[in-house]
Amino acid sequence: MHEHECESCGELTATRRCAGCQKVWYCNKECQTASWIRHIFKCNPRRPINTADHLALAVYQDLLPADTQTRKDWGIDKAGLFPPNGPFMIFGLFAGLIKYLDVKPQQLQKWRLQGRLIPEIKAIYEAIPVQARGGYYPWFLEHQSVLEDPEMKTQEAESMLEQMQRGAWVALGKSPTASSIAIREYVQGLSEDHQTCFLFYSMLHSSSHPGPETTLYLKFGFCVCPTQYEEMGLSRAYKELIDTCTFEDFCNAYSANALMKLFDTSGVSIASFQAQLLADVFAGGSDGVSKSVWDLKQWIASGGEGTLVRPATFDYGFMNCSNDEEGKKLFALYKTFFESRQSDPLKLHVACIEGRLLKFFTDDMKMTLPGSRKLFKRLLKNMYPLPIDP
Repeated sequence: MHEHECESCGELTATRRCAGCQKVWYCNKECQTASWIRHIFKCNPRRPINTADHLALAVYQDLLPADTQTRKDWGIDKAGLFPPNGPFMIFGLFAGLIKYLDVKPQQLQKWRLQGRLIPEIKAIYEAIPVQARGGYYPWFLEHQSVLEDPEMKTQEAESMLEQMQRGAWVALGKSPTASSIAIREYVQGLSEDHQTCFLFYSMLHSSSHPGPETTLYLKFGFCVCPTQYEEMGLSRAYKELIDTCTFEDFCNAYSANALMKLFDTSGVSIASFQAQLLADVFAGGSDGVSKSVWDLKQWIASGGEGTLVRPATFDYGFMNCSNDEEGKKLFALYKTFFESRQSDPLKLHVACIEGRLLKFFTDDMKMTLPGSRKLFKRLLKNMYPLPIDP
């Protein structure tokens, strides 16, 4: 009799196989239920995966969700209107519902679609003794608007930007009583590079950092981070850096492609793996010219928002996709790679220009392809290696 390892608890007592994918085993229904939040993304579920599933997965990973639509649907982006910890407060509220109050993702999704999310959340938390509700629910009662409309209204977004800019303005030693018009005119009078740096300062002083949907994500090297945990670490390093130098020094270093040198001379330490990758990103200079692997990383991290730049489309096989399904499979391969702590975008770049992407994933990374080898042999073919002139 073959022994099967339980996908949930790891014991060799599994007798129950997943009916969806027929690939994993469980000891019992309890183990299968406990593992389902994670397994649904690798399985063939009978229902479509929705943003509530992405939210639940993020809760169990203890990371803010990276999926763009999930952040919109569940108020996480909108909570950024309430610094310093808005996104973490609303996320903590949902973590309590999912992990400790046993609210299933499909129930949350149903409430959201029916417009009953706010009253249902209140009903659940109000049934708990006041002293046991924690700090997230009181915050939510004061900021219910984050769930009233998943889309940021124009005036709210403008208000958020104004608050962020004022924080940077004051941090630069300027008058806290200055009018919004004066701050706006000051920013408009800056050079393009100075405006970019001022926007970055505004984010840092509001306890946030560039997301993959922004150009600053690439310009300031957040694309080197495999997880949000590393992104937050890099953000803290930048915050320490701007506290040790002048705004003009920072802007000059950015314009001269010398941010790594500024880190070194300021004595601000960053993770060794980040230092190597950041040096490569900054090698493109402030004009944004860089290896196409960083454009690919940003696009994958954004969940495929917008259009992938043409060089990356040709370099990494997306021009070979004949339909949406092939594109999704190729996207899934790169997403799995970039989210791995063992991933090295520079090694991927080398494999790309050597024309050996397929072998890189299967032989070097030992990754399982989300499709047949024959399919990915075609998808991962590019123009490289380029012929050498005699």
